[in-house]
Amino acid sequence: MNGAAESVTAALALLLMLACSLPAIADSGTLRGAPPRVLSEARAGIYLVANERLYDPLFGESVILLAEHNGRGSVGLIINRNTAIPVQDALPELTLPGKQKATLHIGGPVRGDSMRLLVRLPEPGFIGGPGMVPILDNVYLVNDVEVLQRVLDAGSNGRPQLRFYAGYTGWAAGQLEAEVERGDWSMVEADPEHIFATPPEELWRLLLNTANATWAVR
Repeated sequence: MNGAAESVTAALALLLMLACSLPAIADSGTLRGAPPRVLSEARAGIYLVANERLYDPLFGESVILLAEHNGRGSVGLIINRNTAIPVQDALPELTLPGKQKATLHIGGPVRGDSMRLLVRLPEPGFIGGPGMVPILDNVYLVNDVEVLQRVLDAGSNGRPQLRFYAGYTGWAAGQLEAEVERGDWSMVEADPEHIFATPPEELWRLLLNTANATWAVR
């Protein structure tokens, strides 16, 4: 790892500690996209919304997009921890379309020196290629910067929306189910608009309010 990369990794570690200790964000906005439903089973493509009583320095007040869930365990990305670090400081080799600018998000405490990307492509019905994992409608998880660059260079009829995440979250087999049973998380239906159009700092409170309202009327 070169000096610049080491500096970015150190900065990400510090920002992770600071971001995870922030107080609750007031509900000051409107949730974009379809009203989410509270779910009863974990699967890829849903949110884990931290409940208010989850007093955890890493995961308190977090919203996690579950990207993988199977018998071996679970993998997800925290989607509401933004930073001010420009993506191109961490990935100078990446060429963004037009004059797009993007900042890094903290995806989780595991492998903070690795990068994962959520790409929302404008064309409906697009079928991803190698290295692209479908998560939601027209939203793909990309773990390889070269794969992302090929997608961007291929051209499209519209500009893709991008979110860059340093690190990820992970659970061993059965661990997530135990945390859900304990009441740490609410499982909520995901929508691309929540990720790409709702301010990250408002997302946790807005989703939690929806989950609480859903449980209240059951």
